[in-house]
Amino acid sequence: MASRIVVYNEIATAINTYDANVYVTQRYEPIPKSIPCVMCQQTSKVRTQRFATLCNTDEQSYDTYEVQVFANGLQNAYNIMAVAEAKFKQLGFFEEICTPVNNGDKAFDRVVARFSAQQG
Repeated sequence: MASRIVVYNEIATAINTYDANVYVTQRYEPIPKSIPCVMCQQTSKVRTQRFATLCNTDEQSYDTYEVQVFANGLQNAYNIMAVAEAKFKQLGFFEEICTPVNNGDKAFDRVVARFSAQQG
């Protein structure tokens, strides 16, 4: 099972390989420290009873991550998101949604996506 830290490190490394100037964090920040910015955080981890072993262990979980990209220009935000999408796909995640979201600060654009996978 890929831990939260492993998933975050994979996504952050891919994004920083694409563009070393992107600020990447795994916690939500109401005001990004710099633009472009990517916030990648695990939003849920649900243990799946169906896959529990006879020893009553629960190595399986259904994990969901949310990625928020803040950038100057919607196309730039989508370009950065494409890197996250490719890496999540490589890790076996399915993209549930990807959409631009109204942002309080009109100086930059924001795109939000959610990815989920059965882990373990």
